[in-house]
Amino acid sequence: MKKHWFGIILGLCWGLLLIFSSNAQADSSYEITAYQVQADIQSDGSAILTQRIHYDFDDAAHGVYYQQALGKQQVKDISIAIEQNGKLSQVTPSTNGAQNTYQQTNTGQNVKLKVFHAVDSQAVTFIYRYRITNVITNWQDTAEMNWKIIGSGWDVPLNNIKITIQLPQYPVKQLQAWTHASTNGYTKVQRQRGRVVITAKNNPENSFIESRLLFPTNITPANLLIKSDNRKKTVQSQEAAWARKANQQREQRQLVQTIVFGILFGLGWITVLIVLWLMAKAKSHHQAWPRSTRQAVHSFEIPDFSAPVVQSLLSNRLPDSKALSAALVELAAQRKLAIEEQTEKIKFEQKPNYRITLLDSTLLKTADIWYQLFNTVGNGKSFTLQQLKQAGKSPMTSKRLQAAFKKWQKAQQKIAIEQNSVDQHIKHQNTWVTILTGAAIILLLGGSFGLNAKLLIGIAGSCSLLMIFLVIFFLKKHSPYTAEGVALVNQLRGFKKMLADIGRFNLKEVGELVLWEKIMPYAVAFGLAPKVAAALKANFDTEELENSFIIYYPFFINGKDFDFGEVFANSFSTSLASTSGSSGGFSGGNSGGFGGGSGGGAF
Repeated sequence: MKKHWFGIILGLCWGLLLIFSSNAQADSSYEITAYQVQADIQSDGSAILTQRIHYDFDDAAHGVYYQQALGKQQVKDISIAIEQNGKLSQVTPSTNGAQNTYQQTNTGQNVKLKVFHAVDSQAVTFIYRYRITNVITNWQDTAEMNWKIIGSGWDVPLNNIKITIQLPQYPVKQLQAWTHASTNGYTKVQRQRGRVVITAKNNPENSFIESRLLFPTNITPANLLIKSDNRKKTVQSQEAAWARKANQQREQRQLVQTIVFGILFGLGWITVLIVLWLMAKAKSHHQAWPRSTRQAVHSFEIPDFSAPVVQSLLSNRLPDSKALSAALVELAAQRKLAIEEQTEKIKFEQKPNYRITLLDSTLLKTADIWYQLFNTVGNGKSFTLQQLKQAGKSPMTSKRLQAAFKKWQKAQQKIAIEQNSVDQHIKHQNTWVTILTGAAIILLLGGSFGLNAKLLIGIAGSCSLLMIFLVIFFLKKHSPYTAEGVALVNQLRGFKKMLADIGRFNLKEVGELVLWEKIMPYAVAFGLAPKVAAALKANFDTEELENSFIIYYPFFINGKDFDFGEVFANSFSTSLASTSGSSGGFSGGNSGGFGGGSGGGAF
């Protein structure tokens, strides 16, 4: 029981770590792990663009496509290469879709390049190089570049982005640059080298990165895209206004974030106080916990309760589908039904398919689950595991089975609860202490990480560890078991341990096969049936098993690699399937750069 509560606390903490430390992954068969762009501006206002896009494929793909949007631009001198396993291969144009070829489609609004290169769970870098015209506009008082270098046509996030814009002359003392994007990044202006470098850790799918540059017109003297108006002050005013707006939005987001996470942090401390109050208020009946299964003493005494009830007593939960398998085995031992092997060949492989036949019709009146299995799944007299699997394809049948199973589970758990092995008040008290402790840890760590304050993170972490130790100590001193419950659970855990260690002693010294016939349903409920069957086969000869173990012999001794409890449980779970959704940071904004930039994907 102590491990149960400790496991809940650790599970909550582990879930928290996943929430706050995991990175979002693209819901796709590939990732773009690096995106590098080199834009070499020419004196005529065009740019030679080289893009290195690193794909990491999770499965098979035929190739990739890349799309460059155009305004009044043209794309010329296209070349494509592929870098894989340290080897560089040139891609040639073709119309037949052969390996390492590409097809070019011009629509007037964009140029689409479809590259045929079959991959399967590999990393590949695709390199596109071409000249794009009319990138720069020479105004009366300044030259301007306003360009969505990365467009919003990417359906997956882009990672490890580096964009380098190199002017044809340097130094450029009057070089200015701004970057607009929906991600965080950094723009570095290197005036001495006539260069602007834009970096970002990632860029969300369907989001652009736009760059705007101002520099003297003598840097691009051969540019034919000339306008007679003055432009410099207008651009500077626009960028200053966008920067102020971006800063205001950033400050507002920061304020909202601080308030929200501050409230979470405060709620965490309030929850801590509630937990401490509950622990101080709680009264203990000074009852010890049962021995753990590891410390339990072997017990050869057959429990007074059915296998499903025993499973519920030991787990403190509803019995599962393995317990239902055990109930069928118990009914077979009572001659109320028969389990017969009907192994059949499916796709050249032997598949175990068993038929469960009704021998006592009064069984159908004892629980709805038996009625549903024999009459809804079967023909009123019998059903097979294959029919049980097929039942999952019918939502109505699946729903009826689910309802009947839930009713049966609650009935078995009720019998377990009626044994008064656990004080329900103390159990609920421990449950609330554990749940609220987990909530407090989540609120404290979530709030402190959201506030991004190292001191608060340290305090929250220390408090969380302290709370875990306090709760463990509290649970140790507040066992929910009664004295009778401790004795009962010790005996049941000893019985389960005996089955788990069954290969370590001579079964004949424990009892005859009649005794083991009664024990087998419990082995099914515990998932130990194959182990017990192997031990029986090793300790008793074939004649003894065939004559005295006739009920179980076919499906536990003869079945190859077959665990009836496991196979039935899997088939039953399948039947329920239908029931089961200057240098600095980016300024943001959109200055209306030409075209839609680039985009792409895999096919």
